[in-house]
Amino acid sequence: MTIEARRIVLQNAFSDLPRVHAAMKSWLDDLGAGPNLRFDAALVIEEIVTNLVKYAWPEGGEHRIALDLDEEEGRLVLHFEDDGVPFDPNSAPVHEFANSIELRRPGGLGLHLIRLAADRIEYRTGDGINHLTIRLREPLGPP
Repeated sequence: MTIEARRIVLQNAFSDLPRVHAAMKSWLDDLGAGPNLRFDAALVIEEIVTNLVKYAWPEGGEHRIALDLDEEEGRLVLHFEDDGVPFDPNSAPVHEFANSIELRRPGGLGLHLIRLAADRIEYRTGDGINHLTIRLREPLGPP
């Protein structure tokens, strides 16, 4: 199955998340994607956009985040571009799970969930633009 690459551009604001989810739902409807892929795609988009909005621009201001949807080897590929503070998720430590909730360190759980959903995560930065590509593990196509 081959799909046409699609792009949505949003502002670095939580208020744009529903628009991104609506676009993704429409794209996945067109593909006849199953519930597991829908869940994984929504989770990855929510986590990445939320983290960008919260941490990528400590100085504030209006910035844009571009999200491209594509297909590679029967898998959904999400490509994010932004001009925020560089952050390579591959360099972040693996989340440690303590036996007791009181002993757990905050943060890192979203990245852990992204790693579970992803078949591959690639990051590069250059010319002031961060490029994050996540190929999801769940196959495209119907369940």
